[in-house]
Amino acid sequence: MDNVIKDLKDIYEFEYVCYDLDNDREKFLNFDENEKLPVIEFVDNNGNVLKTINGEHSKKEVENILISLEEK
Repeated sequence: MDNVIKDLKDIYEFEYVCYDLDNDREKFLNFDENEKLPVIEFVDNNGNVLKTINGEHSKKEVENILISLEEK
């Protein structure tokens, strides 16, 4: 998913923060351990989670989410 996000970051303006489950355990305390990885949260400037997706997604799927969130 890193490549998908980095490609889209070149097109759309957004901040991307990546956490590693092994190195950043405290960031994952509120997640269900059975959730499909990766977990991607789309967050606004106030820290509100607008949408969460789990698992691998295509570039087009993620792009559609970004477009729909821009429209709000």
